[in-house]
Amino acid sequence: MTGVVVVGGLALLAFTVVMAMRRKRQTAEVWKRFAHARGLGFSEGRVAGMVGGFLAAVLTEKREDSDTSLEVAVVRVSLDGLLPAAFSLTPETIGSRLSQVLGEPDHQLGVPEMDAAFWFENLGDTARKVLSERGAQQALLSCRQRYPSLMIVKGTLQLELRAVPSTEEALARLLDDALAVATALRKAAPR
Repeated sequence: MTGVVVVGGLALLAFTVVMAMRRKRQTAEVWKRFAHARGLGFSEGRVAGMVGGFLAAVLTEKREDSDTSLEVAVVRVSLDGLLPAAFSLTPETIGSRLSQVLGEPDHQLGVPEMDAAFWFENLGDTARKVLSERGAQQALLSCRQRYPSLMIVKGTLQLELRAVPSTEEALARLLDDALAVATALRKAAPR
């Protein structure tokens, strides 16, 4: 009886591995079709190219903690000088609030919704002007609802999706959401 259980377990494991490989291959084909339909490059599971005047990339990355490993989809869009390279915008967290209590500088925009949603570093005049525009604020806050880890670091906007898109429509939404924020920031930038 023990032998049957072992063989059954091995068969189940083999089936699971085969199905995961098949799903990964199908997802790669979807990403490749998506890239080619939009005139973007596709290599090693990564979609990249110029879209709407922005350099953009969609890829997968692993996120690990002590108990689990998760593959996520990430879109990065270069803001190419719209905001200073030293500026960063990251999600407001309990840790950042604690830092404020402990005396770390608290850079505030002065817009309650933005200050509650984001932690700002190196919020100079240029970044303040861009982020003071209502269109930029609306785009960031709306996108933050769908992508809680939204950030801008070193001149690059990043959105992260906990489920890797397996359809062209889902990929398009991820990329379009990032481009909508980048476009709103470009419109708000001083000329």
